[in-house]
Parts: sequence; C-alpha cells; structure tokens
Amino acid sequence: MATKLCVPHIAAGDLVRAQIRDRTPQGLKIASMVTSGDLIPDTLVLELLQERLEIGRDSGETGCLLDGFPRTLLQAEALPSFTDVQLAVNLSLREEALIAKCKGRRICGVCNKNYNVANINLPASATEPAIQMPPLDPPTTSSGSHTCREHLQVRLDDSEDVIRHRLQVYHSEAQPIEDFFQERGQLMQFPITGGIPETLPRLEAVLHHHGLALQASQQTQQEQSRLSRIQQRQASASY
Repeated sequence: MATKLCVPHIAAGDLVRAQIRDRTPQGLKIASMVTSGDLIPDTLVLELLQERLEIGRDSGETGCLLDGFPRTLLQAEALPSFTDVQLAVNLSLREEALIAKCKGRRICGVCNKNYNVANINLPASATEPAIQMPPLDPPTTSSGSHTCREHLQVRLDDSEDVIRHRLQVYHSEAQPIEDFFQERGQLMQFPITGGIPETLPRLEAVLHHHGLALQASQQTQQEQSRLSRIQQRQASASY
C-alpha cells in the first residue's frame, strides 16, 4: 500500500528490532522488554521514529505510511508535534485469527523478509464475519544467494503466552488512541476478513475515498513534470 501511495513504509517495530539486532545501547535496554511482550517506553519509540522521519525529510521524502504506531495515548498526542497526520487507519481482526497469524509469523534470517505459515479458515459467528487467510509461504526457489525457506526464524516474542499478554496490554491502550483520532475526525475503522489479495483492493478503495491515493497520484505527476522540465533544460543547454 505504501508503494501505491508513493511513500515509504515505516514500521515502528522494525526500528526497534534494528536496534536490538545491531546491539546498540538502546537495543540492549529493550531486548528483554520485547522478549516478555511489554511495550517499549514511549520516549524511546518517539526518539527512534523522530530520527527516522528527520532522515527521510533530509532525503526528500514527502510523507510516509506508519505501521504499528502510535501504541499509546502519549505517542498519539506527540505525533502531530513532528509530522502531519492525514488519516489513522485501525485494522481489526478476530482475536483467534490474530493469535494464529502471530504464531505463524516467520522471518528469513538472511534477508529479513516476512512470511506467515498460518492457514486461517474461520466460519462466521453471530457477531463476527468469516475469515479466510491462506499462508504466505516463502518461494521454493532461491532469492539471489539463498533460499528463504531454509532460513526461517520465529520471532522471540511470538510464543502464545507472550502474544496473549501483548494483546491485553494493547487493548488497555487502544481505546484512548482511537478516541484521540476520532475526536479529530482522522480515524477510519477497517475490518480484515481475508488475505492480502482480498484486503488490498478494499483498503485502496477506502483510501481513495479519503483522497490519499489521488494525492499520491498528483504528487507522482508533479514529480514527473519536474523531472521533464529538468531534462528539457539539460537538452537546451547541450545545443
């Protein structure tokens, strides 16, 4: 979706895991928190995100799609102080499906690509829609110098006990965040009922309704026009 919107995808969790992987002073502090399923301190997450956004602005990025952020009310309140928020999308999924998908997550230890081995097929209930989500398996062929299938790893924080604890922490924090964006007219609820092939077209249509896809298209056209003018000036200068 970030590609369709012509903006980078920035996952707060990836920023945190990079610190742990690189064994930075910050990473050493938060490794045990991630393993136990506790949320990372707001000040640290905000520091990592603000640093990433500043790097992006310096390199010419004009926006981004934030993933997994904000997770606390303090983070939500701080976000507008260092970036503009156009829309907050709350992706919801039945809890039993969510737990299964979390347990099924796999990461290639070589290239860090994400996969999921869970095969979800839940019938509709009195209050919940049916959900069909096939696994996202790695390819059977090699990707350059390696085959992802041979290097799959389970995340340290994806045991069922840790997942359930993380969900409890999340639910205690989520409602105030939803209220924060709802009061500002920036919240959109989006229930997930299928895999990526079914979900992306629905989500793209909803974002287009909010004007985001159109805006990205206009930005792309403006950039193409700018590059065309530069090329024309360079061509004129060569004569």
